[in-house]
Amino acid sequence: MPERPQWQARQLHLDNAELVRLLRLFIEQGIEQLRLTGGEPLLRPDLVPLLEDLQALRPLGLQRISMTSNASRLAPQAKALAAAGLDDLNISLDCLDPALFQRLTGQPIAPVLTGIEAARAAGLSVKINTVLVRGYNETSILPLLDWAMREALELRFIEYMPLDAPGRWQPESVFTEDELIAQIATSHQIQRLPRHSDPATPWQVDGYYRLGVISTVSKPFCASCDRLRITADGTLYTCLFSAQGT
Repeated sequence: MPERPQWQARQLHLDNAELVRLLRLFIEQGIEQLRLTGGEPLLRPDLVPLLEDLQALRPLGLQRISMTSNASRLAPQAKALAAAGLDDLNISLDCLDPALFQRLTGQPIAPVLTGIEAARAAGLSVKINTVLVRGYNETSILPLLDWAMREALELRFIEYMPLDAPGRWQPESVFTEDELIAQIATSHQIQRLPRHSDPATPWQVDGYYRLGVISTVSKPFCASCDRLRITADGTLYTCLFSAQGT
C-alpha cells in the first residue's frame, strides 16, 4: 500500500451484497477459490460480515477463502475472521530485524508477529510472503528461512515486481530466483520440486521443508496463470500488470 494512498470514494465500492452476487457468477462458472487482498483488507470495516456472506457460495462450489494481509491489525480480529469462515492467510513480512522493518514499512514489527501468532492460535493456515528488493533485504533471506523452518511456517520469496505507483521499480532492484537459490545453497540442501498451477515454484530444503519462490520477473509464467482480479469498484483485470480493466 502506498505511504499516502489516494482513497477512492466509498460509494464507488461494491457493497457486500453486490460482491456476493458478482462472485456467485464466477463460482457458477467453475471458480473454486477466492482471495481477499488490497491494499489492506483488514481496513474494510465490514470484512467479517463479508466473509460470513461468502459462506453461502460454498454449496455452489467455493472451496477456499484466503486473504493477504500485512497483519498489523490482525491480532484483535483473528478469531472473528476464522469464525466467519476464512481458511488461510498470506502475511507480508520482508525481514525480521525490527529496525530494518521500521525503515522498510514505517511500522513496528511487533504487531505483525503478534498477528501471526494470533492467526495460528485461531486455527488459520498461515503463509509468509517476502518480497526481495536488492539493496534492502536480501541479507534477510537466511534469517527468514531459518525462522520459518523453526516455526513450521510456509515461506514464499517473491521477486520485486513493477507494481509501485510512484514508479520506483528498476530492473536492477530485482533479486532473482537464481540468486536466491544460490544464497540458500550456501547453508542448506535445496532441490527443486515439480511445479503445477500454483504461481510459486516449490523447492525442498534439507529434505523436508517446502519453500516457494514466485519469480514473475526473471521466469514469467503467464501461460499457466489462471487468476482473475476484481477491484473494490468491480473492475475486472485478467493480469496483475494490466494498465486497464473492464
